[in-house]
Order: sequence, then C-alpha cells, then structure tokens
Amino acid sequence: MKNNLLNLKDKSKLILNLDEENILETNKYFVSKIEEFWTDFNKNYQDLEKKYSKYLNNKNFFYQKEFLIKKSPIILLTTFFEKEKLYFVESLIENLIDKKVNLKKFKNVISLDVWKYLNLEEMTNDLFSILASKYKQQKEKILKISKSLANTTLISWSNKWAKTSIKEIKTDKKMDELIEDIEIEPTLIIIDNVDKMDNNGWDLIIKIFQFSKLKNLCFVLIIDSNKLDDINKGKFYSLKKYINYPIFELI
Repeated sequence: MKNNLLNLKDKSKLILNLDEENILETNKYFVSKIEEFWTDFNKNYQDLEKKYSKYLNNKNFFYQKEFLIKKSPIILLTTFFEKEKLYFVESLIENLIDKKVNLKKFKNVISLDVWKYLNLEEMTNDLFSILASKYKQQKEKILKISKSLANTTLISWSNKWAKTSIKEIKTDKKMDELIEDIEIEPTLIIIDNVDKMDNNGWDLIIKIFQFSKLKNLCFVLIIDSNKLDDINKGKFYSLKKYINYPIFELI
C-alpha cells in the first residue's frame, strides 16, 4: 500500500489507497496529513494577519481581506466508492477512539453524517449543541454565535437547555468580538455524505464556510466524486472559492 501525492508540483490532490489489510496505516497517514496541513494553515494565517494588521485595524476604514475571513480550513475527501468510503470513515473513528491512531494537534473529534438529519438547520443545531455541551462555561457565547452564523432557531436551543431563555440571549457585542472571545480547543470535524444534503450539498458548504470564521476548527467534508460537477453547476462562485487544498481522494 502506498499513499502519495497525485501531483507533486501543485500538491492539489492526495491519494489515499484503501487496502483493508492496511486500513490502520491509511488512517494514520490521513490524520498525519490533516494535522500537518492544519499547522501550516494556522502559521500562514498568523503571518498574513500580522502583515495586513495596519489595514484591518484602521479606525476610519472597514476593510476585509478575503483570505483572512476563514480562520479554520475546509478540506474535501472525495471518492467514487460508497462502501469503501463508509469502511474508511468508520475505521478511522474507531481507531481514534481506541487510540490506535494518535492525535498530536487535535484535542477533540466530531463526526456527523448528513443522512441522519432532516435538514440543514437540524444538522447545524446538532453541531453547535455538541460544542456547547463540551464548553458549558461558554454556552451563551456559542448560542449568540449560532444565531448569527447559522441562523439557527433558538427555540430548539432554549428547549434543550431550559435554563437559557431566548430573552436572555443578548447580542450587544460585535460578532467579531464574540468570535475572538470563544476559546475552543483544536477540533477536527468530519462531515460525511455532504452531497446528500439539499442542493447537492452546496448550502451546507456555504454554512460550513460561515462556521470557519471560528478559530481552532478543521472541517473535513466527504463528498461523492460523481457529485462534484453537480455542486458547482450554475453557481456564481465555484467550490474552489470555499475549500482548501489538498483534496484527498480515496481509491
């Protein structure tokens, strides 16, 4: 088994060869590359933030650099093989839990499967509820951010946590300040079957892009290779606008 770069020149795609006898090694390789890329992304972000700070912090001008909006990377894992993909994802999560695959950078892993949810709102509610349940002291901040970034229905949140009413959720702080206030440990978020969501997963990808304004997250979106063209079809911006490279391809 050999996992390698498909294109060494631009490093645009990484091939993951799925061999059931060596699935553990493929899992290890995948995680090591994700952590390596995540580290590089953060370093590059900090360098760019420092470089453009005088433009971004001018009190008389509001100015945004497009490449600094996203504070957490979004990575694609694509494949033509549904059965093999399911095996890879399940083995990855189980090997992480069993600590057969070690995480050096990430403290937490969240794994979501789109097909379990009725709609995008239900899935985003679940994602934020997982984050809020882990960081209980920051629950109200996370609720405020969810209101802005995800447009989630706060009624479901107030039902989930009876101690927090909608009236108590104030949005007096600027959203950028709230985002900076949130302290989340490095978290890997894996979302499977993205293309099964409405609009071939496009709406979900745009929503994840909104979530990427939070620091210390890394999103891995798993998509059927056959659906990539459908996702881009008829869109003003292509998928390339929102994701990071390399793209992982499971074969």
